[in-house]
Amino acid sequence: MIRKFFSENASIQRIAIVGMFIVSLMAFGLATEAHADSITYELSVANPDLFSQGVGPYGSIVISSVGDTGKVWSVEATGLNDFVFGAVGAIALNVNLNNAGTVTLSTDPTCSMTPCTQVAAGNNDGFGTYTFKVNDGPGFSNGGYTDVSFQFTTSKSVSLSNLLIANDHGATVSAHMALASNTGCTGYAANAGRNDASGPTTETPCVATPEPSSLATAGIGLIGLLLLFGGRRLIQVS
Repeated sequence: MIRKFFSENASIQRIAIVGMFIVSLMAFGLATEAHADSITYELSVANPDLFSQGVGPYGSIVISSVGDTGKVWSVEATGLNDFVFGAVGAIALNVNLNNAGTVTLSTDPTCSMTPCTQVAAGNNDGFGTYTFKVNDGPGFSNGGYTDVSFQFTTSKSVSLSNLLIANDHGATVSAHMALASNTGCTGYAANAGRNDASGPTTETPCVATPEPSSLATAGIGLIGLLLLFGGRRLIQVS
């Protein structure tokens, strides 16, 4: 009788443990599915001018689905390491039009940049062509934007994983950016790919200023050379 009681009790415990395991797996699956509602792209590849201002990462762009129609999308761009967005080609996305159809910038809610306009598909510096581009006003006269947010719609329902596609240069998203403390020098950054259309300018704002430590090192090296050649000259004269 006692043995039967403990046997039944052990069976109940095993059933409870298995049940908890199944519930945990379901919770994990739901969490993974919720996480899949957004994709983050890191802007880590820069053209020469932007690279002269720092090695990055320069920013991130998060694309998220809004609602359950598969036609409304939000964009949240954040500048990193004191870099800001702005001007022509402020944000560029290569939307897969075969899957998504036509793309339209939403007016409600409004874009956080002022002005903020959708422009025709085109190149963003040397990072290839993008099917959806958003422009700010001319230059970085307002100092640029650390954060940019807007929404856009697609005419076809599409999954987030099929919304964007890499272009002919291997990039999916890109942005026009500048260092907040030096908006006179602007450049472009992308999540991947190559930039083969532009080279570094000779304009003063885009020329990287050596750090004090680098100047000190160069000065010490120069002094060492002078002492070396000066010493050789004294030896030859004597």
